[in-house]
Amino acid sequence: MKKNPRPAVPALALCLALLALRVVDLLFFTDPATGFVTAGPAWLRWAVPMGASVLLWLLGCLLPRDAAPRATPAQGAALLAAGAFFVVSGLTGLADLLQALLALAAGGWCLCFGVRLLRGSVRPLPAAWCLPVLLPELWALVRQFSVVPASTARLQCTYRVLGGAAALLLLCALFKLLFAPGTSCGRLAFRCGVAALLLCTCHEAPQAVYGLAHGLCGLSRAAFSLGQGALGLCGLAMAYSSGPAQNSDKNT
Repeated sequence: MKKNPRPAVPALALCLALLALRVVDLLFFTDPATGFVTAGPAWLRWAVPMGASVLLWLLGCLLPRDAAPRATPAQGAALLAAGAFFVVSGLTGLADLLQALLALAAGGWCLCFGVRLLRGSVRPLPAAWCLPVLLPELWALVRQFSVVPASTARLQCTYRVLGGAAALLLLCALFKLLFAPGTSCGRLAFRCGVAALLLCTCHEAPQAVYGLAHGLCGLSRAAFSLGQGALGLCGLAMAYSSGPAQNSDKNT
C-alpha cells in the first residue's frame, strides 16, 4: 500500500517552533514599556516567519491536486472560539462604534457557522453570506495602516498587518469549504490554513496577550487579535482535513 504524506504534521511542528521563539523574544528581548526589541535586528523578527511561510507553501505541493478539504467539528470549535473573542472585542470597544459593530458582525458570523460545522450542516449558500466577516477583516487591515502604520521596527503593528492578511487568505479557503463543498481546493486550504496558524496564532495572538499584560493595547484590540488566533486554529483544522484522510483511495 502506498503511504500517503501528511504535510500538516511538519507544518505544525514548524509553527510550534516559531511560536516558542516568539514567546521567548517577547519575554526576554522586548521592552515592555514600548514594545520595541532590545537585542538584535527588528527585521529578522518578520523575515523568519516570511521564510517559514515559503516553506509551508512548498509543503502544500505534497498534496494531490484534486484534494478536497472536509468540514470537521474541530473547525467549528475554532470558529466558535473566534466568534466569542470578536464579540468581546465589539462589546469592550464601543467607543469606536464602527469597529465595534463590525467586530460584533464578525463574531456573529463565526458563531453561526461554527455551530453549522459542529452539526455537519454544510451546503451551498449565496456569496453575500461572506460579507459579515469579510468586511470587518478588510476594515481592520485598512485601519491598521491608516492609524498606526506598520514598519520594520513596529513589530506589534507589522504582525497585526501580516495576521490580518493571513486571516483574509484563510477566509477565502473557508468560503469554498462552506459555500462550495466538494471543491478541489485542498492545496489552497492547506496553504491558507497553515499561513493563518503561523501568522495569526503563533505571532499575533501571543503578542496580544503580552501587549494586554503590559498596557500596550486595550482589551478590545487584544480580543480581536485573539480572535484572529482562533481563526488560525481553524486553519490548522482545515490543513489537517486537506490531507489524505478524506481522499482515502487505497493505492496498492
